[in-house]
Amino acid sequence: CLQASIASRQRRIEDAARLFERASALYQRVIELQPRDKLSHFNLGLALYSKAQLLSHSSLDKAAGLSDGASALTCYTRAADAFEECVRLEPSNRRASTYLSLCEEALDQIESRSGLRP
Repeated sequence: CLQASIASRQRRIEDAARLFERASALYQRVIELQPRDKLSHFNLGLALYSKAQLLSHSSLDKAAGLSDGASALTCYTRAADAFEECVRLEPSNRRASTYLSLCEEALDQIESRSGLRP
């Protein structure tokens, strides 16, 4: 029963991670067409940040054969880039600034644990 519960939770996490990745791809496409679209940069960052949170708080990285949070690291890095661009386009966007800070904190934590930061 416990094994089934764990497997079910893992599937839900994997499904959510795939949805965040699909959303990220769609926002990236919008950005390619409209590079100054602040909302798309913000939403791209939010989707990537959300996926990174899922990955860093689950065993999905290990299940996928990735060690030391490499997948979460990539998502946090990409999210930080998106939030940074959003802030560049709209310096008064406090939410984007806040999420950028959260990404940087998460990257610092990963780096201090594993030395993986690019």
